[in-house]
Amino acid sequence: MISDRTESSQDWRSDGTGVVLQGSQCAACYTVGFPAAESCTGCGGETTTAVDLPTEGELWTWTTQSVRPPSPPYAGAESAEDFSPYLVGYVAFESGVCVEGRLAEVEPGGVRIGDRMHIVPVEYSTDSQGAPLSTFAFAPTSAEVTR
Repeated sequence: MISDRTESSQDWRSDGTGVVLQGSQCAACYTVGFPAAESCTGCGGETTTAVDLPTEGELWTWTTQSVRPPSPPYAGAESAEDFSPYLVGYVAFESGVCVEGRLAEVEPGGVRIGDRMHIVPVEYSTDSQGAPLSTFAFAPTSAEVTR
């Protein structure tokens, strides 16, 4: 198991042209998982290799997060009274893995199951020194935004 993982250091990175999610693939059964793990969730195999997930996938399902999640693990700085709802979805990639993340650049009426989504960075809070905290999110591809 990978310990002390932070989203920005091991689960995703910016490669200069966009955001890349980092997963793992089992050497025995080829199951791809996210986040990266040292053992396989499919067969229990103990040998995995790091893989980059595709940068686009298909929206599998979504919902609105309308109440502030418990902290931890939620790292937002707002109070329950100041919380702004946001969209959350699962995006399915060709490898078979589904990844949960925020949905960005879209309103509830502007997203449909089956939409093509790409990965984008989003700021969600600030740290104790006021520096922005970022994570990955999914946004509709430009073709989906024009509907």
